[in-house]
Amino acid sequence: MGGGPHSKSEHMLVTLPFPAVASIIDSIKKNHPQIKITWININEEEPFKVEHGLPDGYIVPGTGDPDGEFPSAWYSGLDKNALHNFLAQDIDHLLISVPLTKETRHFIGKEELAILGRRSAFVSNISRGQIIDQAALIAALEKGADKGVNTSDTNELIDENKFAKDNEDKGLRGAALDVTDPEPLPEDDPLWDVPNVIITPHISGAGVAYVQRAFEVLEVNLKRRENGEKLINVVDRKRGY
Repeated sequence: MGGGPHSKSEHMLVTLPFPAVASIIDSIKKNHPQIKITWININEEEPFKVEHGLPDGYIVPGTGDPDGEFPSAWYSGLDKNALHNFLAQDIDHLLISVPLTKETRHFIGKEELAILGRRSAFVSNISRGQIIDQAALIAALEKGADKGVNTSDTNELIDENKFAKDNEDKGLRGAALDVTDPEPLPEDDPLWDVPNVIITPHISGAGVAYVQRAFEVLEVNLKRRENGEKLINVVDRKRGY
């Protein structure tokens, strides 16, 4: 995927409901139309079809992507083959926002990080620390630092011709982690010493509008219940989220 010699393919690993998560990247897509966005839906084994209708989720008014127009491609599945197929799509920046379940624990491990390392990808995790095998992550970050991968500008355009020459695992360009394993991260944890990582104390979900939006979801659901309609943001107890 990608276009000319200097193009971007920003690919996001997410779980649905898609409309709610899409609010996060709404402004990015509008301000940077050259960025390609690809999503993997871990909820379904069969390929996700936008034309079949997006799952119901709350969308902040004026934001989001209710029609599923942002992604240039959709992927589905929890098995290794499906995940590796998605990760091999020339990813520059992987955003992880999947729920922690028995299926997604260490969803991203040594093999997956090696695939991302072919393009020296940057990884952001705003979900749960145990989604990533942290020891493997540290090794991938250190490998990227040792190979001199530039981490001073995570928005630097990638030269696709350069990366097409080989499939060598060059390690990760860097990582931004709002979550770790465990939390809080012990003072002597080796992750603190990795030069190309940014760590924040699990605050990506916090915001001044959180309570307001929670009540907006409640208001929408009260109206839907009154009209006999399907509720939004419903927890699936079988799936665990």
